[in-house]
Amino acid sequence: MPVDDSRDEERAAFRRAAAARILNEPKQNEVRRVYALMRTAIRTRVVQTGEMLVEATVMRQFNTTRQAVRGALGQLADDGLVERLPRIGTQVRDSFDGVEIGLPLDASERYDDGLPDGAVDVYDIAQIYAEVVPGSPVIRAQLELSVDSDVSMAEYLISSAGVPFCVETCYWAPDVTPRVPFVAEPGDDLPKSFERHFGLPLLRSSTSVEALHGDPNTCAALGLAPGAPLLLSEKVLYDTDDVPRELQYIYYAASRTYFRASTRYR
Repeated sequence: MPVDDSRDEERAAFRRAAAARILNEPKQNEVRRVYALMRTAIRTRVVQTGEMLVEATVMRQFNTTRQAVRGALGQLADDGLVERLPRIGTQVRDSFDGVEIGLPLDASERYDDGLPDGAVDVYDIAQIYAEVVPGSPVIRAQLELSVDSDVSMAEYLISSAGVPFCVETCYWAPDVTPRVPFVAEPGDDLPKSFERHFGLPLLRSSTSVEALHGDPNTCAALGLAPGAPLLLSEKVLYDTDDVPRELQYIYYAASRTYFRASTRYR
């Protein structure tokens, strides 16, 4: 059967043309690049809450086009981090709440680089629900409870400066009184709060973080549209005997929360 050399040539020419297009395209999406860098600038307070963002200035700072700047500012507005004011401009509206990976969040561990030294954010904690309920297999396994054990649970809405910060659901053994998840006293911290409540020192915690679409009730509590993206942090706190004492599910608005981790290699 004769070989069709012309078809091979066509395929080779197509591959060469595709490779040329890739080489000639920008190495990264400009809107994505500007959007990511602007989020970093807001998070680290390079630009301050209330500051006006001038398109021409942003174009010059990031060496990009007006179209890319407008696209990035539109995404930031959708996130609630800036506000587009008709005939005025774009104003930085909000900053981020930071959470250290692997550490349960208490008032002393919230990262807000814009606060003066020694300043502390004040959290408003509203209990949504507290009750002893039937335990599911997952909760019993996490807390190492018996197969027929009930669990004590409580839900809290935590706000800062009047803005909902997170919704936290906590589970304990059925004989445990619910522990308010955020410390309230100056100088207090999680290990002290944990030991005061459980009578044993805090040894460690395990943490996993995942992204998900929020259910209507959680989104409503956080002031978000149904289905908005959330970050879910699941934590288990262990006492000094390595017994799990507390299971936490904490829901954050993904658009205005960041998680960070530090690693030392030496």
